[in-house]
Amino acid sequence: MKSEYIRTSSEPSSSSLLSLSIDDAPAILTFLHAGRSSWPESDRGSTAPAERGHAHPVYHAILYTSGLNTMIHDSKLLRFARGTMILTDPGCRHEYRPQSPGGGGFIEVTFDLRLKGETISLPWDSVLSSWFGLEVPAVNWPLLIPPPESGKIENLMDDVVAALTNESEFRDASASLVFGRVLMELYRYLGNDKTEEGNRDRLDRARLMLERRFASEITIAELADTACLSSGAFIRSFSNRYGMPPMSYRKSLRITAAKHLLSVSGRSISEIASDVGYKDIYSFSRTFRSLVGMTASEWRNRRD
Repeated sequence: MKSEYIRTSSEPSSSSLLSLSIDDAPAILTFLHAGRSSWPESDRGSTAPAERGHAHPVYHAILYTSGLNTMIHDSKLLRFARGTMILTDPGCRHEYRPQSPGGGGFIEVTFDLRLKGETISLPWDSVLSSWFGLEVPAVNWPLLIPPPESGKIENLMDDVVAALTNESEFRDASASLVFGRVLMELYRYLGNDKTEEGNRDRLDRARLMLERRFASEITIAELADTACLSSGAFIRSFSNRYGMPPMSYRKSLRITAAKHLLSVSGRSISEIASDVGYKDIYSFSRTFRSLVGMTASEWRNRRD
């Protein structure tokens, strides 16, 4: 077996870029493993019967990149081909190495969710729904994703692996940013959103409202009303058009404004945090470092 599989830190990630709101508290995504594994054509496959497999309280995102073989998912012996994707709920019995003679390979990202330091188990559709802020339909995994979508997801998962093998202090934040794009591409494929041309002007109006009022407590409901869409449809359409959910877009606007004020004004960091819409300096500092890669003080004192 050829493998580029890595084990990342089992300590909770310092990055909150992929935190999910569960019962009004942040559940933090913590990466555990990532990498590629492959088996040659001469591999004889596993002789373990399908009911064996194994299970653990973690999430897997698996994308097969080569081969035409069998694997175990949810205790069932199933076929896979290139482009087959599986999102594994915690506790699901599985074995993803080829079970029959012949080769195959996959790329994988494994993580858990931690709420107040304790691991929690939610179905994948609930995780995606919490991330995107709207209902995501349950999917009967595995799912065969055709090109070019499968190619985009594969490239992004490679980027997650690359970020996690970088021994930078911002490793987890970088990996989180890219993994968020993996989930976005997957969501786009599952939703198969075909935004009508007539929605574009309305989405632009909502975007302009967000840009003008990014420092205020504007709500999704207000933005959705401006776009003449339901809240769920608005989040979905906005994400597809602008590449991120509306509240993530607002976060980007706030930090961009903060960077400008830090560069041109003598106001204190706490005052600037308030100016751009943050109620406390802790939230501002955490977000600034996650998005910029340095603290607000370091940004202000940097040398061009």
